[in-house]
Amino acid sequence: ETPSVQALSLLSTLLRHMRDATDDVATVRALFDSAKIDLAALAPAADRKKSGPELLAAAGLVWLNPAAGCENAVATALSSGADDSAVVASLKPFRDDGGLKPTELGTVLMRAVLDHWEAEVGATAVAGDGALKSHGKKLVSRLGLVKRVAGGDAEVQTEALVQTQLGALRAVHAFALRHSFPHDLIKTLFIALYNADVVSEEGLQAWREDDAETVPEKGKALMKVNQFFQELEAQDDDEEEEGEEDDDDDEEG
Repeated sequence: ETPSVQALSLLSTLLRHMRDATDDVATVRALFDSAKIDLAALAPAADRKKSGPELLAAAGLVWLNPAAGCENAVATALSSGADDSAVVASLKPFRDDGGLKPTELGTVLMRAVLDHWEAEVGATAVAGDGALKSHGKKLVSRLGLVKRVAGGDAEVQTEALVQTQLGALRAVHAFALRHSFPHDLIKTLFIALYNADVVSEEGLQAWREDDAETVPEKGKALMKVNQFFQELEAQDDDEEEEGEEDDDDDEEG
């Protein structure tokens, strides 16, 4: 072992001991970030071209940046052609005790799926008119994966599920923003996620009312999806009226 590799091993051990002794992962993460340690310089020569999340994973330090580690794991699984079960399995370390919040999980997973779709069909195709109609088959085939985690079809919409859906919708918003909100991209993606039971009405409402939104141009995004929300509200009103009419008929009978 070279001195730098020995130093990396010592650093990894020290950080884990600090985490376990203080039970304060956030403080250890902050200390690590402020130290601006170059992991690539300490890694074995064969690992020096790896990405930051890959270096953290190799050093057993993925808990320092669980969102990046999770995204890297999902992207790797998707690019290798793994099926939905294998991709979901790649999330397990981050969901169980990796410190990843539901919103972060939803954002990371949806972003990885969208980025993979863009890599398959090309940025020009994604930003084109009727992107989903022309090139959406590959994306739709992966929405079942996000559904398994976000649970838009669950009978009971728990807070964790709604927050995961919120994260997924934030990723869609960021994706549309990155492409300068082309045509009806964000609206068609929201509709696709709703129709595929990836997100529920509760999840959509959480995004609509999200005060902690960190993605810029929320107003523009809301404008783009306003018609979809109006259609959902009209549909709910119709169902309510039908329910009231059925109750009246029962009473008369």
